[in-house]
Amino acid sequence: MGVIRLILALSVLASHAGVLFNLEFVGGQIAVQAFYIISGFYMSLILNEKYIGQNGNYKLFISNRFLRLYPIYWAVLGLSILFCFLNGLLSSDANFFCIDFYVKYYKSVSTMLVLLFSQLLIIGQDVLMFFGFNPNTMTMYYTSNYALEPISMHRFLFIPQAWTLGIEICFYLIAPFILRRNWKWILSLLLLSFGIKMYIHFGLNLTNDPWSYRFFPSELMFFLIGYFCYKMANKIKTINVPEYVNLSIFVFLVLFTLFYFKIPSFGYPLFLIELLYFIVFVFSLPFLFVYFKNKKWDTQIGDLSYPVYISHMLIILLYSACGFQYSSQGPYIALWCIVFSILLNKFISNPIEKLRQSRLKS
Repeated sequence: MGVIRLILALSVLASHAGVLFNLEFVGGQIAVQAFYIISGFYMSLILNEKYIGQNGNYKLFISNRFLRLYPIYWAVLGLSILFCFLNGLLSSDANFFCIDFYVKYYKSVSTMLVLLFSQLLIIGQDVLMFFGFNPNTMTMYYTSNYALEPISMHRFLFIPQAWTLGIEICFYLIAPFILRRNWKWILSLLLLSFGIKMYIHFGLNLTNDPWSYRFFPSELMFFLIGYFCYKMANKIKTINVPEYVNLSIFVFLVLFTLFYFKIPSFGYPLFLIELLYFIVFVFSLPFLFVYFKNKKWDTQIGDLSYPVYISHMLIILLYSACGFQYSSQGPYIALWCIVFSILLNKFISNPIEKLRQSRLKS
């Protein structure tokens, strides 16, 4: 599934940096929710097959997940802060990007503490999407639509797309207590999450961002769908699926992902195409996992997805500082993100991965 994971990461990049080769892919929201499904799949896999027996303690699982996320995140965070600082010193207009907000509003101690905590530990960055900042009172306040606020809290974030990691961590914290239970219990929780999503959308009429995909209780359903994909994969492993079937599924999903916005709606509501994509994605995932699980090249491609996702805004900032119109530089930004991600994996992720695996007892 590595190729699919990288394409989804590039979908988020394309939503921020402009189209890639005249393609928008599936867009940011669908890509993020598809990642939630993949995360639920992999957490179900490792909690039921890897973190068992002597390795089955909660502390080991959580600490290993943190070792997977934090080293690369901290590296990109440090580079982002350094870049903003240097750009402010060297640019003619003293543009410090995010640092400008901190210099202007540093007297709000409570806000600064919240931002320090969330940016260092990631936890809570998703919650910041529901708050604006009042410069007169120097306080945070709830908003149902941060896009309408003069100053929204996410403008203080050096890695704004890392809010999804906040949701991922929320899931990691509860996953060991959920994903080892009976499927009927998990299905009930999935339906509850779906009910919350429907109530927010139709009952409260909150159809806008951030409610559309940044509220953890309503997004939990996607992680739990990943659990059922894992159960499907276990069934598929017991049958001999012809290679041409697996390849056909793979090619179809790749093309569907790449050309999603090129598909005509034929007058039907757009959400039906979105629903169709998720149906195809969910039923393809188990086949692709079984088919690609022993292919090292696919794993190596997939390992680029996280650093590409977490570093692409830094690359966009670099392009902006150089005077480029980044909205027309999508392919170049994607290329540099991939190169940068290879370096992050080589010097940070790979050594940490050896440490993570060494902590597991055979």
